[in-house]
Formats: sequence, C-alpha cells, structure tokens
Amino acid sequence: MRISTSYIVHGGILMAISIVLTRFASFMLTPYIRLGFGAVPIYLSGILLGPWAGAMVGGLADIIGFWFNTFGAAFPNPFIFLASVCRGLLPPLFLKLLGNKQLTFRSLLISIILTEIVAGIGLTTYGLTTIYKVPFTVLLVPRLISTSMLVAIYSILIYPIATKLLSLKPFRKEAPIAKG
Repeated sequence: MRISTSYIVHGGILMAISIVLTRFASFMLTPYIRLGFGAVPIYLSGILLGPWAGAMVGGLADIIGFWFNTFGAAFPNPFIFLASVCRGLLPPLFLKLLGNKQLTFRSLLISIILTEIVAGIGLTTYGLTTIYKVPFTVLLVPRLISTSMLVAIYSILIYPIATKLLSLKPFRKEAPIAKG
C-alpha cells in the first residue's frame, strides 16, 4: 500500500482524538475500571486505514497520552501498551477472517468482542495486576462487566461512523475492508 499524506493525516487525527478521549474524557470508576471512548478512534484507524496503521495509532496514542495523564502509574505498562496496539491491529484482521466484503454490524461486533477478549480482558487486566499488585482473578469480574458494556457502546458508536467514512472517497481507496 502506498502511504499518502492523507493517510498519515487521518492516522494523526485519529490518534489525537484517542488521546483526548482517553486522557481527558474518561471516568475512573475504581482504580482498575476506566470507562471512556478512547478506543473508538483506534478501532476506526484499523478499520479505515488497515491493521498496521491501526497498531501504530493505538501504540502512539498510548505512549504520547501517558505523558498527558498517567492515571497514577509511574511508568507506561507494556501490557496496556500492547492492548492499545491490539485494538488497532486485530479488528481489521478479524473482519478479513470473517470474509465480509462490506462492513456489517454483526461482523464489527464479533471483531470487537474478539479484540476485547485479547486486549481488554487479557492484556489490560494483566497489566493492571502488575501495576496495582492485585490478583488477576480479583480484577477479572469487574473488568468482564465493564468490558461487556464497552463492547456494546463501541459497536453502536463505531458502526455508523465507519460505514459513513467508508463511503467517502479518501477511505474507499485506503480502507482494507472496502477493497474486499
């Protein structure tokens, strides 16, 4: 794929939106549970720009965003970083595995569920256990509940945005899902 200026700009804008939503528009319910929409632009970057661009947007948003608001951590956690990378990398790969030539709500929901099992339940929960020294099993139930809510919210928000953007000229050329 040829990397164009618009491709880089779209990735940069989505990264900036993710940083703002994650660091300044999120709600900490407990030290272990944060509800926010910072993952939405990361998911969109993967769907619209491809898995590698999505991974870059997720990773850079986590690293740069950490310096704006650490949420109490002394250093960036590699597991939480990998979770952000996965949120950009995995959805377009799962969508491709599902074989849809066009984005459907069902395929999007399945890809977000699978991604959040890896990123939200697995990597982020393990990352929190390393930061707070709390057993994985203690964090698992509240994280399952919050992640279930977020999967529904993410799917409802992302589907209309992604379908609209995929119909626009710049993304028709760039988006892997649009190419089938």
